[in-house]
This record gives sequence, C-alpha cells and structure tokens, in this order.
Amino acid sequence: KQWGQLVDNVLSQVHVLDKLPTAAFLYLLVEFFILRPNVDLYKEDIEEDATGVLIESTVSIGVRMVALAIVGVITLIIFKK
Repeated sequence: KQWGQLVDNVLSQVHVLDKLPTAAFLYLLVEFFILRPNVDLYKEDIEEDATGVLIESTVSIGVRMVALAIVGVITLIIFKK
C-alpha cells in the first residue's frame, strides 16, 4: 500500500512538471506582449497627465498585440497540416 501511494505521489508530481513549461510560456507571453516594458508608472504621473499615460499605455500594448497576432499567424501558417 505504501508503494502504491509513493507511485501515485510521484506520478502526480510528474503531471505538474509537464505543465510547468506551458505555464512559463504563458507567463512569458503576458509579460512580453501585454505588460508595459521598463516603464515606472507613478501615481503622480497618472494624476498630472492621465490622458498621456493612457495613450502611451494603449500604444505600447497595441504594438505588442499586433506583434502577437503576427507571430500567431506565422505559427498557424508554418504548422498548418
């Protein structure tokens, strides 16, 4: 019985390890394509120039989303069966 529990425990950890590369890849996609790059955003900046901050954020995210779409289309073309 103990051996069976040990095997079940190891197998459950293997399933978690299989999902780690996917989770890391998804985090990388969110980090690169959605979050603002190397920009320190302070409350004072938002209060002083809310429109400018919104425009800058929208443009930055928009450019990255277009890049993500291009990468997605290229991936679909390459791996099309």
